[in-house]
Amino acid sequence: MIALNQRAADLLAQVPTHEQVQEVRVEATGYKNRIADLERHKSEGGFGLDASAPQVVSEKRKLESAEKELARLVELKETRTVRWNTAAALHQAASDWVLRGVPANCVIETVEDQPISELLTKADGGRIDAAVERYRLRQRELCR
Repeated sequence: MIALNQRAADLLAQVPTHEQVQEVRVEATGYKNRIADLERHKSEGGFGLDASAPQVVSEKRKLESAEKELARLVELKETRTVRWNTAAALHQAASDWVLRGVPANCVIETVEDQPISELLTKADGGRIDAAVERYRLRQRELCR
């Protein structure tokens, strides 16, 4: 139980926080606003610079970098949140099972999964999802 709880906590710690994502999002918005100010005509309160001006080019590079970082963080958050939710659901299910009473002669044992590379066979056609499903079926058969 402690290992399941620790696994869920570790996975949660790997998920980028909303504040981290928001910080990069605000940074990218700042660069967009700065570019708009630099390119805006002087009569409208801007600097009237051309898109090829060094200041504009520099800000565009910063914007591209911030947008790439934002996309990376969003993808990490989505991927890691799925992993955390799965581990947390497993911990919750095991906790509920133990709290309601463990049936006689039942023991919870830790089973280490094999690496994905060892799960793949030629029959799976190199598809990870097929290999994982075959492995899960084998695990269910062993539990019976």
